Amino acid sequence: CRNMEKAKAVAQQIQDETKQPVVIKKLVLDSLESVRAFCDDVNKTEDRLDVLIHNAGLLNGSRELTCTKDGYEVCFQTNHLSPVLITLLLLEKLKASAPSRVVNVASDSHLVGDVSQLEEKARGRQTLRTPLSVYGNSKLAMCLFTVALADKLKGTGVTVNALHPGLVQTPIANHGSFLRKMLFYLTLQAKGKTAFEGAQTTIRLAVDPALEKTSGEYFEECAPAGEAYRNPLLMNRTMAEEVFRVSASLAGFDHEQLQKIVGKQ
Repeated sequence: CRNMEKAKAVAQQIQDETKQPVVIKKLVLDSLESVRAFCDDVNKTEDRLDVLIHNAGLLNGSRELTCTKDGYEVCFQTNHLSPVLITLLLLEKLKASAPSRVVNVASDSHLVGDVSQLEEKARGRQTLRTPLSVYGNSKLAMCLFTVALADKLKGTGVTVNALHPGLVQTPIANHGSFLRKMLFYLTLQAKGKTAFEGAQTTIRLAVDPALEKTSGEYFEECAPAGEAYRNPLLMNRTMAEEVFRVSASLAGFDHEQLQKIVGKQ
């Protein structure tokens, strides 16, 4: 968690309600250094990793380009590159804990995403850049990464799926102008799901025994999404493989390292 004070309060609440231990760890997704430190800690201290859920969602409301110290557009790194890095660095732990699951919280905004010239977009070098287009690009990239990784992990006992949680009442767009934030807030209050409601598809993909063998899917409302609700590119294995390759490279992996982690490319 980025904010450890908030994390401690939530952890205490969970412990009080469930009487189960909760461990929190520092993680800042707009820093690849922080991601690597987090994964190193998990690999050293945790015996098992049964479920890995990527719930990051940053919608930068400003049209001004904001890049991280790693040189990537902040929304793209937070929503996609850092989750990619986490997944690959923890993959051996997931394999050792199989059957295990990776759940990627995406968005229906992937429908308007564009992953052509992905490295240029990752670095913020795209024309007609808007907050929604950048967000959609990051979520489409994550959906395609999901498809490619699921193919590579067949037979390992590790499944990978993505989902759209719906419009949920969270501070996802707590950036940009006051007017933009207020309009988004009012929309969420009028039409958005509660956090509990929005979590149901994630929970099902994480724990439902009936989905133990399901992999490479895109879910919405606790079920596989229909064709009208998924980008046709999700059926394009060549595109998925290209997004996987570029994403892994941007996250710092070379071909030899990828072969070691996920097998033959």
